[in-house]
Amino acid sequence: MDGHLDLAWNALEFGRDPRRSAHQTRLAEEGTHIPDYIGQCTTGFPDWTASGFGLLFVTTFVMPSDQAYPGSRFVYSNPEEAALLGLQVRQYYHTLVEADPALKLIQTRQDLVDLKAERSSGRNTIGLLMLMEGAEPLRDPGELPDWYAAGLRIVGPAWHATRYAGGTGSPGPLTDLGFRLLDEMATLNMVLDLSHISEEAFYQAVDAYPGPVIASHSNPRTFLPGDRGLSDDMLDQIINRSGVIGVSLYNAHLQPGWRRGDPRPPLSLVAEVIDHIVQRSGSTRHVALGSDMDGGFGLDSIPAELDTCADVGNITGLLEQRGYTPFDIRAIMMGNWLRIIESSLPA
Repeated sequence: MDGHLDLAWNALEFGRDPRRSAHQTRLAEEGTHIPDYIGQCTTGFPDWTASGFGLLFVTTFVMPSDQAYPGSRFVYSNPEEAALLGLQVRQYYHTLVEADPALKLIQTRQDLVDLKAERSSGRNTIGLLMLMEGAEPLRDPGELPDWYAAGLRIVGPAWHATRYAGGTGSPGPLTDLGFRLLDEMATLNMVLDLSHISEEAFYQAVDAYPGPVIASHSNPRTFLPGDRGLSDDMLDQIINRSGVIGVSLYNAHLQPGWRRGDPRPPLSLVAEVIDHIVQRSGSTRHVALGSDMDGGFGLDSIPAELDTCADVGNITGLLEQRGYTPFDIRAIMMGNWLRIIESSLPA
């Protein structure tokens, strides 16, 4: 399972079709400016299938105009525009699933049971679970039940600063809207994603929110200094709530000071990040993968041994070398995310 993928943003901004392999997308993008902006593609459903992944957390992400790439079209400048773009993302995922029997939108525990049965029978069905990264598509928290009815199950209030909370590079607290959002989420037993939220808002949210918490794609500050990384105390807060931290595979989140154009670090760094969280928590129950692959970066920005997401499974061998048991590895690669989702989904 992968806890963070920007499938719709890649499709609606750059025309990438996740039904193609990463190599097919690379060929289609030759001669375009897309790889210059976000790197060569590394993901596609055929590649996830080849790596044995069966459930992906897919984001509803819309880009604020002041953070956009040159020439970006899928951007917003006000709440109404963000809401319209969010609805396009939502419809994109529904259309994708309706058109392809090998894809399944996961909304209930029964959907999970059905997905497991299909995969056990030899079908390579991939489940998609919707996560909102930055809550700006919600004009008001009162719109959340409609989104929940459409399949949204995880919400991260911030990316950069939003009307709901301070975020990466934009310190600040939860706003009144942010506290109202948490109240609405609690009523629905949704999962709160603490990735990107500012440190002040992080502690407010952990104190205020009674439901399940995760950080879908956040690495410890030992590897990712600054407000994008999680301090050891922030890790402890998530661990003490039985939450899960998804490890990002972005080189800048693995090696302090890394910049695009620098040599690609080894995949063993991912095992180091995982081990840091395991040692901090004393168990393998609180760490998983939230790769964020193709989340604004590409081939030149992931560890050297990775060509596409088909190679992500190689992490298991590195964990074996560190003495992790098959039980431990299953928890990290699947079981921990599964526990969180099963605790939050309706019947």
